[in-house]
Amino acid sequence: MCVISDSAIKGKNCKGNLHTCRALLDCGSLSNFIIESALISLGLKQTRNQVPITGINYATSITNYNVNLEITSMRNDYTSKLNCLVLPRITSKMPTTDIDISTWKFPSGVVLADIDFSKPAPIDILLGAEIFFEILMTERYVCRGLPVIQNTKLCYILCGKLHHSYVKYYKRQCFSFFVQTDSLHHIKEQFWSIEEMTNKILTKEEKASERNFELNTRRLETGRYEVRLILSDSADKLGDSYNTAKVKFLTLEQRLLKQPQLKKDYSDCLEEYVQLGHMSPQCEADVRKESPNFYMTHHAVLK
Repeated sequence: MCVISDSAIKGKNCKGNLHTCRALLDCGSLSNFIIESALISLGLKQTRNQVPITGINYATSITNYNVNLEITSMRNDYTSKLNCLVLPRITSKMPTTDIDISTWKFPSGVVLADIDFSKPAPIDILLGAEIFFEILMTERYVCRGLPVIQNTKLCYILCGKLHHSYVKYYKRQCFSFFVQTDSLHHIKEQFWSIEEMTNKILTKEEKASERNFELNTRRLETGRYEVRLILSDSADKLGDSYNTAKVKFLTLEQRLLKQPQLKKDYSDCLEEYVQLGHMSPQCEADVRKESPNFYMTHHAVLK
């Protein structure tokens, strides 16, 4: 069994008052974290910021918020300002079981950053690599059979191997707090790369679509590309759409006569279509040509 370094610290709330929190020290994390319940207790304002998180074995999750936090040592005047990502939970209670320290003898002058390190308790904050090495100091003690006692600006912490005889209920468990934050853009790229299918068998319709694209794609003088529409069936089955479209057009015309401002806006919109080349006038003689045609109705829509 191993003891993972933790410390009792004070977090400053929205009114400037200090609240006791329990922090886990992790040099393998690229970010600092705080749990939602601690954030609520401190009353701090969080900022929306979606950040993907990658852990051991590429286990992933996403945090949607971050918050600025000021922490202070329980034993001295050390203070630091951090930005923490917000999570519902960082880990289970640490340590996972009670540790019997009744026979332990600490060197004189050692003041522990967390005097209750031997009792399972929730972790409120995770302090990552950004601050981990900043708070380390040179003094350390290595006692046979016990974890390393390391001095920090938060006072002494314990970390390292522990013989299972010191624990009341020993159960082999493994925790890894390696955390890597990645850009959402990179995560999306990975997703599409995984989802991309290779050697896909095309259907008859898909083959026809690709063939149409290859044969009927051309670049216009404006720099745009033009592709001829492909029909899945005979154009003769489009039917007579002219009369239906004309009736709806006349209905729209009556509506516009009753609403002058809407008529003006609608006319301006259509004129813009003509100017941009999205629409061109058609004379009456062209309406009844023998080749199949389809007339789409148009509506005035306000947003």
